[in-house]
Amino acid sequence: MRVVKGATVQVLTDPYDATPSAPVAVAVTAAGTTLSPAPATSVSGDRVAVTLTAATHTANLDRLTVTVTATVATVPSVQVFTVDVVGSHYVTRAGLRTEANLADESRYPDPLLDDTRDAFEEYVEEYCGVAWVPSYGVEHHVGNGRSVLALDHVEPTAIRRVVVDGVVENPARFQIVGRHLVEWLDSSFDLDAPVEIHVEHGETRPPTRLRALVAREIRADLLSRSANAPTQLLSETVEGVTVRYSTPDYLANRPTGSLQLDAALNAYRRPRAGLG
Repeated sequence: MRVVKGATVQVLTDPYDATPSAPVAVAVTAAGTTLSPAPATSVSGDRVAVTLTAATHTANLDRLTVTVTATVATVPSVQVFTVDVVGSHYVTRAGLRTEANLADESRYPDPLLDDTRDAFEEYVEEYCGVAWVPSYGVEHHVGNGRSVLALDHVEPTAIRRVVVDGVVENPARFQIVGRHLVEWLDSSFDLDAPVEIHVEHGETRPPTRLRALVAREIRADLLSRSANAPTQLLSETVEGVTVRYSTPDYLANRPTGSLQLDAALNAYRRPRAGLG
């Protein structure tokens, strides 16, 4: 689940088996620290809506853990989910609504659009090896006995938090070197010691062509699901629009099976940084 930095936004739990009732308790943590005050909640059908505020929860790029405890049929039920605070989206919900046939909110409700978009964004970034919007990442490594570690994330822009063998270190003692290295300026990472590094990373915004193709692919995916179309197709026509597919094969550089999108993803793909 992704929300934009500086936004006040409602996020929804997964559906419960029955309508949840009071009391509903919520805790939001970032890097193990509970953010206060706790967010407001409301019951929305068979889900709980949690309101994250700009002042308390989304002021910075971050990775939030949201724990919701609700009462369902007199039994406490706990849901835990992650919310990534990012700099922007590839395509806004309003932008998706302007795509042909997606204006119908009863057929394509906001949570469906958001979930589909977030899934595409995460998949594109995993395949390309780079976040195309400002993002927050948490990495786990093992010390190598040297002062430099290679990060998984390409294009780190800031080091937010470093924990070495259970000890929280001052981030000012570390610097970014090149496209994916972090250097401990006055010490070294003890051999085999657990290392946790929190970084801000990613580009300012995705390439225009990539944004357009992702929006088109999200639309095609939503229309196909709405029409209950088969998933293994070479081509299909939905509401007058024909889409051609290849056979999806991640290892053969065909991650989605969409000819145009796969070509773009391969053009924008970057080498993996590798583990340190």
